[in-house]
Amino acid sequence: MAEIYSKSYLRCFTITSLIVACMAKFWCGSLFIFNVYSLALKHTFNYTQSDIDMMAAMSHFGFHTAIPAGIVQDMFGPKVTSAIGLILTSTGYLLLWSTMKSIEFYTSKAGLLKLYFFIIGHGVSYTYMAALTTTISNFTSKHRVQALAILESCFGGGALVFAILYASYFTNGHIYDEQNQNWSGFILMLTIGSSIANCCCVAFLRIAPQSDANDADDEDSDKDDKYIAAETEDEDDLKDIFNEAGDESESTGLFHSEDAETSNETLIYIMIKKNWLDFKRIFVTKNFQIILWLKSIITPIGFVYLINITAILKSARLEAYSAIFTILRPIAGMLARVILAVLAQLLKGKIQKPILLLITNIGFVVGQGLLISLGTNLTALHVSNIVITMAHSCVFVLVIAILSDLFSKKKFGRIWGFILFVSTIFSFLYPAIFGLIYDAHTKIGNVDCYGLACTQLTFIITSIFTCVVLVLNIALIVNTRLI
Repeated sequence: MAEIYSKSYLRCFTITSLIVACMAKFWCGSLFIFNVYSLALKHTFNYTQSDIDMMAAMSHFGFHTAIPAGIVQDMFGPKVTSAIGLILTSTGYLLLWSTMKSIEFYTSKAGLLKLYFFIIGHGVSYTYMAALTTTISNFTSKHRVQALAILESCFGGGALVFAILYASYFTNGHIYDEQNQNWSGFILMLTIGSSIANCCCVAFLRIAPQSDANDADDEDSDKDDKYIAAETEDEDDLKDIFNEAGDESESTGLFHSEDAETSNETLIYIMIKKNWLDFKRIFVTKNFQIILWLKSIITPIGFVYLINITAILKSARLEAYSAIFTILRPIAGMLARVILAVLAQLLKGKIQKPILLLITNIGFVVGQGLLISLGTNLTALHVSNIVITMAHSCVFVLVIAILSDLFSKKKFGRIWGFILFVSTIFSFLYPAIFGLIYDAHTKIGNVDCYGLACTQLTFIITSIFTCVVLVLNIALIVNTRLI
């Protein structure tokens, strides 16, 4: 099949899909700028900080409930996946925009807004999975880190552009009376833009036909699968089960050859059983478990900081700097990804990716240390903002690169979807802790809290979890010496 397509055709095909994927990721970045309009939302409907944090958490939960998106992508490809993303995202944004038409009604209906944010997040997961998995499939291991860095830079670039747009055109100069900001107009803009991006994905996002390079990469994936199977203690048992399933299908064909419906049901059962056993074989490996819990614990720490930047600044009476912080954050994220791409190229074969991941995770320790000790100091907040952002941005790229090296690309969608889903445990836990502590230190009758105590205990707790991640990271380094 590889001889049919010229290298120039495959290169053009791959670059076109990468450009469309970057466009999709650019609009996906809008999901993670909740903090820029969170105060406007809070004061418009007079919600508590716990309500606001749970809305952000529901958005994150919807995004991380990505197992269905991964399965759809693996089975039907980016066209169908993007189409589902188009329907869900547009519906969620339109429902959220409509809340401004009935402010009195929604003041006591925070639960409905949480549902709307969940729909938006889940819709974005389909767009995200289509763009990510297609890019991984179109690039070999040699160039995958660089491609992922470009893709994730567009993700951060989207957040940067939208933060600037909101600060420039939608705040309308209302810094201290946030309820007068035009956040509903901002949501309408996101509705239109994300719909256009998803339509482009449906039309142009494709997995490139197999080339010689891709075939070689698939062989590497098969070798990885053999390595995984060797690590699994019950490999022989699994083979026996597969053989039994095959025998069952043969006997079914002999005794029920005239009953097509029964035969089809048996084939479906065998296919489901085979997919489950394939996933189980991966799930029980040490490296998968380490990566699963490492990613699930550490990235929600960056998330809880992201959604509460404006609340942290307001507690320090520095809310006038909110626009600067929300704009600097995506810039730092893009810079981190560029640096990572350059380092990956320069240090190829000289340093393991898990070691780079360990260095990245240390950034979380530094950032949280500053928030705990100097959480009301402007300079310390600037440094922690940059350090945590850079660490959070690099973790995604490195974890995805390590996963794609260890496991087959054909199964990547559901593997990554499962990891994203498990990470929602901590995506709910951390914001819930932040909201409870913040509200506990808020004076009765107020919705805002002031002082270091509003946020300090939250980051003490998350720093403990970060130490657990460092231990897991060291274990990953030991177990993946060949990466």
